[in-house]
Amino acid sequence: INGDQVEYSVEKNMLIAEGNVIVVNKDMNLYCDRVEFDRAANIAYATGNVRLKMLKGEASEMTGEKLTFDVGSMTGTFDDAKIYAAPYFGYGKEIAKVGENHMQMKNNYITTCDLVKPHYRLVSKKMDVYPGDKMVARNVRMLIGKVPVLYLPRFTQDLTRKEPIVTFTPGMDKEWGLFLL
Repeated sequence: INGDQVEYSVEKNMLIAEGNVIVVNKDMNLYCDRVEFDRAANIAYATGNVRLKMLKGEASEMTGEKLTFDVGSMTGTFDDAKIYAAPYFGYGKEIAKVGENHMQMKNNYITTCDLVKPHYRLVSKKMDVYPGDKMVARNVRMLIGKVPVLYLPRFTQDLTRKEPIVTFTPGMDKEWGLFLL
């Protein structure tokens, strides 16, 4: 753990770092404004411009404002988090790592559009993500802008391939006018 200011409290058995904090781990790096690490409970509480960058496997990262992470069990929750795992981008009101290779996203969306406000996205209340394997969502609505255009009771996306299952091709034609295939 490194930062502009790092303190250790012996009586609380807690390490506190503030300002340009970097926490280096074998599989990931954590960047934030402040981190409190409770050594007895083995739990880290990160706040302010939190960015979790995965170093193992495909390049991916998550950003948000608050992260609680149990270092012993390698589980935790990320609040109001954005996900970048090319070609996929997403958001979850709460993202929890519940197992070694299992994450759950609540009140979320996933898209291949890299804009801050994506043109299109798949929205669901709960999504299970198995990194490097698949993602499974139920009661999925596809939105273009704010307009729902498709409902799927279940959607599974293979994450072992780089290309998404659904691809959109916009265009314009004299006969059809503006179209989206």
